[in-house]
Amino acid sequence: VVPVSDIIDVRGRPGLVMEYVPGSSLRDWLRNNSPTLEETLVLFAGIVRGVRAAHRLSIIHRDLKSHNIFIHETFTDSEDASTTSSMRKSGDQSEKMETHSVVVAKIGDWGSARATLSGSRTMTHGVGTACWLAPEVIKHARSSKFSDVYGYGIVLWELATREEVYQGLETTQIIAKVANENLRPPIPQDCPWKDIMVKCW
Repeated sequence: VVPVSDIIDVRGRPGLVMEYVPGSSLRDWLRNNSPTLEETLVLFAGIVRGVRAAHRLSIIHRDLKSHNIFIHETFTDSEDASTTSSMRKSGDQSEKMETHSVVVAKIGDWGSARATLSGSRTMTHGVGTACWLAPEVIKHARSSKFSDVYGYGIVLWELATREEVYQGLETTQIIAKVANENLRPPIPQDCPWKDIMVKCW
């Protein structure tokens, strides 16, 4: 979870000052990168730690999706010859210095988040994005920790496939089919975490 550094007053309402995360959203990052299994598992674990931390504080995100997960990428020196090379000047001579990237996922866009109310459920009234909305949110306009988990399951599918979910369907079609026809993305059979993904759905 992106750490909160301060709470400020914004025209009579509380505002959060949070860390600036350079880089891109998970959605854009997946579009432009082919992560290794190790990188994918690091992202997988980072996102679930963020969700669990919020839920322990009785906060539900209500709009968990790949566009609201930010990727912070840093580069460190490495002895591994298989990693990307960069050049370092040493006097008049150029020598190769091996570097590798470390990716960290941080959950952002907490503008729709709410403290859990009355048995960990709170009114939603259209909050969320169609592809990541749980059926109970669509049907009953209520969010919960479980609807965050559903959204996380869709993000796991994106991590497995690097594709955009429900391509070719309009928003109204997605909403109707998820709520009434049990629509879910096709399960990638070679995905190591497919069982967890399905349990999230």
